[in-house]
Amino acid sequence: MTALVTRIQRFAVSGVSYQVEAGAPCSVALVAAGSILSGVNILLGNLIDQADEQACELYAIRTLTMQVEAMIDSMEVPIRDAEDRAPQNPTSPVRGAEVTQ
Repeated sequence: MTALVTRIQRFAVSGVSYQVEAGAPCSVALVAAGSILSGVNILLGNLIDQADEQACELYAIRTLTMQVEAMIDSMEVPIRDAEDRAPQNPTSPVRGAEVTQ
């Protein structure tokens, strides 16, 4: 099995730097991203329930995050399947490794 793995991806929020570490299976990263978005959608739903004037903007943001969550969910199984079926060179656990027999 050849794993499709993440690469380092840095980002900043309010001046604080974060990064996604390299080497995690992409299917695991997609599951984690979907879980994070699910939490965001719950928080947005609570804000929409409590907001009066800003409900339209919050609803629009929630709609966008739900679309992204659906896209991530649609990729989880195909990526997991690709990881399971991809040939593997014993010396290289990453995608694109050549196979010799």
